[in-house]
Amino acid sequence: MVETMKKLEVVINPENFGIIRDCFEKMSLNEYDIYELLSHVSSENNLRHYRGAEYTKDFVVKIKIEAVVEKKKK
Repeated sequence: MVETMKKLEVVINPENFGIIRDCFEKMSLNEYDIYELLSHVSSENNLRHYRGAEYTKDFVVKIKIEAVVEKKKK
């Protein structure tokens, strides 16, 4: 019998990782891969302010999570 598998790929902000980890625990998903990514920000949104000084932020840190799960039968 061949089981159908699905690959999950999630790209999130690092501060949301706890939410995803809790969901994976509820699903009894114990094995997954985590990658740190740099996401390019468009030129319209890259001007930031910190303590009164302006600076440009061309890249934003993101987390990519990959997991393989069994597809549920209906």
